[in-house]
Amino acid sequence: MHGGFLIAHRPSLVPLQQNHLLGFDVSAGIFTNGSQAWHKFYNYPSLGLKYIFLQTGNADMLGNAHALVPFFDVNFTKRHKTKFGLQFGWGVGYVTKKYTQYDNYKNAAIGSGFNSTPCINFFVRKRIADKNYLSAGIGVTHFSNGSVVTPNLGINLATANICYRFSGGDKKPIERNVEQSGSKKWEKSVALVFGVKQNYPAIGPDFFITQLSLLAMRQFKPVSAYGLGVDLLHDPSITQRLDNRGAITDDFTPFRPGVNASYSFKMGNLTMLVQQGFYVYSQLTDDGILYQRLGLRYHVKKRYFAAFNLKTHFAKADFLNGVGGSQVLKCIVFTLQ
Repeated sequence: MHGGFLIAHRPSLVPLQQNHLLGFDVSAGIFTNGSQAWHKFYNYPSLGLKYIFLQTGNADMLGNAHALVPFFDVNFTKRHKTKFGLQFGWGVGYVTKKYTQYDNYKNAAIGSGFNSTPCINFFVRKRIADKNYLSAGIGVTHFSNGSVVTPNLGINLATANICYRFSGGDKKPIERNVEQSGSKKWEKSVALVFGVKQNYPAIGPDFFITQLSLLAMRQFKPVSAYGLGVDLLHDPSITQRLDNRGAITDDFTPFRPGVNASYSFKMGNLTMLVQQGFYVYSQLTDDGILYQRLGLRYHVKKRYFAAFNLKTHFAKADFLNGVGGSQVLKCIVFTLQ
């Protein structure tokens, strides 16, 4: 069960704060058993899928929020009866009331029904009986479409929560002597990704975004790696934003070269990539010089994968993209070993 409030992270969202919110989530999952090296590193986390229902605190302009989110729990402690940890998930959400030009024009938060929905929750969990647990936590659930449709300031719902969990089935022994593998060589990759975004005001034209990224990563633990990257972004929406204010533009206006520092977490076939970058050159200064990127890559097989990325300027999404690729076919995204 959840109780909380809407975070007004921009002044234009303050009018959307009306009431406190209530909600709930229902989840099902499995425990990891140590059969892979990353299980031990994260203190044998659980993996699962949950359905979330949250009020937004503003039934007239935002309605209610639903989400279906795959998640994993990372335990910070190894104690059996009481554990502190973090739950992270990223899935698909739906907001029942979005911006419309005439009927819901005060909704500056979200312009689409379906949205990308990452969520994070810090918890303390205590075993109260065999296979029975109680936990309490605080977290944030975010709804955003990555500026594919404006407005898109995003909805951030902060909640405190309590949870009851029951574990069924027979206990299985932990495999503790799993060999940890991983090369410490630098791995180079080149990615060409595409996205679509809109400018403000809402109900504007779509702009096609292209980005070329070069990345070198070095694994230093079986589950994590660090690296450096170079990005070249072509964003024609920048030209329109500057034209609208009468600024001088040229052929280089849509380009934004940047460099980034990267860190990745590996969980079996799934890799999470976190990047902090800064623009080397940009004629548009409204967004600042810093940008962030959060990405997921799932390897269907050793040489084939699908990826999903969200690029932001702190709390404001810039654009969203999903890609697939192969190290063999080298289509859209490819890796050079």
